[in-house]
Amino acid sequence: MTTLLMRRRPSAETLLLTGVAVVAAAALWWWGASPGARYLDHQRHTASGGTALGVALFALAWLLMVVVTMLPGAAPLLRVFRTTTRQRPRGRLLTLAVVGGFLGVWMAAGLAAAGADHLVRALAAPAPGHAHPAGAGGRLLLAAGLWAAGIYQLSGLADRCLRGCRSPRSFVAGHWTGRPDVVRQSLAVGVHYGLSCLGCCAALMAVMLIVGMGNPLWMYLLAGLAILQRRLPFGRELMRVTGVALIAAAAAALFLGFPSMPGR
Repeated sequence: MTTLLMRRRPSAETLLLTGVAVVAAAALWWWGASPGARYLDHQRHTASGGTALGVALFALAWLLMVVVTMLPGAAPLLRVFRTTTRQRPRGRLLTLAVVGGFLGVWMAAGLAAAGADHLVRALAAPAPGHAHPAGAGGRLLLAAGLWAAGIYQLSGLADRCLRGCRSPRSFVAGHWTGRPDVVRQSLAVGVHYGLSCLGCCAALMAVMLIVGMGNPLWMYLLAGLAILQRRLPFGRELMRVTGVALIAAAAAALFLGFPSMPGR
């Protein structure tokens, strides 16, 4: 029994990353209740073209959100990496390089997605003197986003990325050689693991972008789904169920006239 309890005890990496995520979640919660809450929703503060400050604040908000939703799931990778490199000097620097590579992938993806979404909304906006029927443009974009996310959840690419993300040891074995350029290798481990996790969670993070990061309830729900599909034995089945649910939500948004996600 004692051995079983020890095996179930969270690792130091899990506890540390969970603590960091809790601090980031508290910061997001405080931010959402402050006058600067509009910067948690890029659709609002970029409606008139955005500013450099707005982009910087959105990047900070996205980073906090990634720390809350994605970073705790990297604990198995860090555990394997620290075990592999425990005899190396500058162990903390190497671990930070892994984390930096992982977060760098998500930051680039978030900024690219926000820019693409802003471009689509600008192109879809009615010409001066014309107007969409009330709420039609927003519903169409919402439905399209949910449909695309659902289709991606059911794709073979998402499934392959999920299998990779659930096997962190392969990333350390594939990118750590022990040669002198250890910082570059550490970054490569974090970047490639980040790309795999991005591939399996891209649909959920796209929905996060749609509903806005200032909505804690939706953020925690989507974060929970992302963690469960990466960690549970039936994660692949959960991914498929989520994909079907997103397609159903797209149909509801389009045909039942829901203008926005709950809480927006």
